[in-house]
Amino acid sequence: MLGGDFTTDAGRNRYWRPDGPPPTPLSSGCFIARWRFHNALGRARVYLTSRKFQGTIALEASSGLDFMDELNPRLLSNNFLLPYVIAIWEEYFRSTFAAALTYTKDREAVLRRVRLSHEHLEQVILESQLIARVVADSFSFQRPSSIAEAFRLLDRKLDLAAAMRKPYRRRRTSLFDSIEALIEDRNKFVHTGRTNLKFFDTELNSALSDIEVAVNRAYECVAAHYRFAPSHDY
Repeated sequence: MLGGDFTTDAGRNRYWRPDGPPPTPLSSGCFIARWRFHNALGRARVYLTSRKFQGTIALEASSGLDFMDELNPRLLSNNFLLPYVIAIWEEYFRSTFAAALTYTKDREAVLRRVRLSHEHLEQVILESQLIARVVADSFSFQRPSSIAEAFRLLDRKLDLAAAMRKPYRRRRTSLFDSIEALIEDRNKFVHTGRTNLKFFDTELNSALSDIEVAVNRAYECVAAHYRFAPSHDY
C-alpha cells in the first residue's frame, strides 16, 4: 500500500531463511528457561558492579571480630542477594521440569506424587496457569537433592545429581554439595536473620559461578537425555 522494499543477505524483499528445521517444543522450553536464568543472573552481577559502600566498616575481608563483621554492610548486602539467586535457580528448574512434563510420554510417576492445593486446583479450573506448571509448582526445586528426585520421576535415567557431582576445577567439594550448603545459608538468613560472616565478595562470586555452572550442566544433561542440541547462544 505504501510501497518501498527491503534488502537482506538473502536478496531483495527476501527474509533470511534458517539453515535447519525449527527447534522442538521441548528444546525451546528448556532454552527459554535457561535464557531467563541467564538474564536474571546478569542482573545480580550488574548490581554487584553498581553498588557502593561508604565508611570504613564496609571491609572486603573479615575484621577478625564477629561483632564488627555483623555490622559490615557488604556482608549484609551479599546475604540479601543470596535468596534472589536461589529464587532464580528454583525458577529455572521448575520451568524446565514443566517443559519436560508437557512433552514427555511417561507422566504416571509424576502424577502419582502430585498433591495439589485448592489454590492449584483453582488455577487449573480458571486456566490461569498451564497444568504442567501447576504440577511443577507442587514440587520443591531448591535443594539439588530435591531437584534430582523430581526429575527422576520423569525418567529414572535422567540423573541431574550425577551431572552436578562430576569433578569441577579439581575441587574436593562438588557443585552438588556446595549448592546444598548455599541453601542452608539462605534458609538461616531468611528464617532467622543470621548472616554468614564469611560470605564476602570472593565467596559470593564463587557461589554465582557455581550456580551458573550447575545450571549449565543440568541443561546439557536434559538436552542429552531428550536428544536435542543445547544452545548457549544469547
